[in-house]
Amino acid sequence: MGYSDQVTATPRRRRGEARTYDFRRPVRLAREHSHVLKVAMGTFGRQSSTVLTTSLRVLCQLTLVELEELSYDEYLTGLPDHTVCAVLSLEPLPGRALLTMDQETLLTQIDYLLGGPGATDQPDRPLTDLEQALVRHLLNRMLRELTYALEPVAKTTPHLLALESNAQFVQAAAPTDPVVVARLDLQKGFQYLLEAVSELATRFPGLKLVVVGEGPDRGAIEQMIEQKELRDRVTLAGQRSDMADIYASMDIFVLPSLNEGLPLTVLEAMAASKPVIATRVGGIPKVIDDGKSGLLVNPADSAALRDAIARLLTDDDGRRKMAAAGHEWIAKNYTAAAMARQYGAMYQEVLGMKPAVETTQVQSFGARSA
Repeated sequence: MGYSDQVTATPRRRRGEARTYDFRRPVRLAREHSHVLKVAMGTFGRQSSTVLTTSLRVLCQLTLVELEELSYDEYLTGLPDHTVCAVLSLEPLPGRALLTMDQETLLTQIDYLLGGPGATDQPDRPLTDLEQALVRHLLNRMLRELTYALEPVAKTTPHLLALESNAQFVQAAAPTDPVVVARLDLQKGFQYLLEAVSELATRFPGLKLVVVGEGPDRGAIEQMIEQKELRDRVTLAGQRSDMADIYASMDIFVLPSLNEGLPLTVLEAMAASKPVIATRVGGIPKVIDDGKSGLLVNPADSAALRDAIARLLTDDDGRRKMAAAGHEWIAKNYTAAAMARQYGAMYQEVLGMKPAVETTQVQSFGARSA
């Protein structure tokens, strides 16, 4: 999107007359050029999603949010405080490109790469030499996808030149130089659940939503809650160690993700005899029998979430039957012996012996009607 703070009309320039140029503002791209770049960055997002999924062993979806033109100084000013910056060359094109990632998300990815659960509660510290090596390896795989994505724009070979812990110190351009910024995001579906709760508020005055988990999106979630005036209905519980009590307090468990692997929280809710509403993504349809052990809805569909929640809140007998069916399925398929075999397979994969069993940790949501 373009932006200008000029409010007065500019007289038409006569033929041969010099044109005044405002170096504080970048030159706007032509519409067709902007479209081509959006298509390229969308392709990069999709291809990188595959790279991240195979590398982290959890389903990832990297999506283009927007493409905008800024000055280099505006770009740097808009970055989060804790940002890791990859400096790239795009040979044979001149200049430099930057690929920036917030540090907390990057450390979560490293946790996955090292066989961890992808914990979001990460310390504020520089990357170690080992972590930098892992990030470089992951980035080099993504850069091969960038080469493919940019083919309709230019034949170029991206190279990783440096990895900086503070993007503010990277002198890739002059402060007033124009830059094109593509913002990509690992998407979640929380906004669709908020929309559903907002629409159900009048019909179910006692409806409460409890959000369990922490992550870099907390600020954005708080802003959405304020915008929809749901402060009295939504509780951000943060990271909790008393999940048994949390599950016991729920009437319904809801997972509105746009992408997932096989989320542990769904299995935990089923084991706790709670009816589950979740999206048809990743491995979720493999564990939920739609209409019997839970309800499945399409991702990014707030109306479907609304209807599913309303259906269970108004059907006590249906909730009990789904909860019992889910608990029975877990008892048959996730015994201690089965879990031991899966952990053994994961350890063998770490030693280079066989593929890993997919593991993931996600945010969980609970709906309760007082």
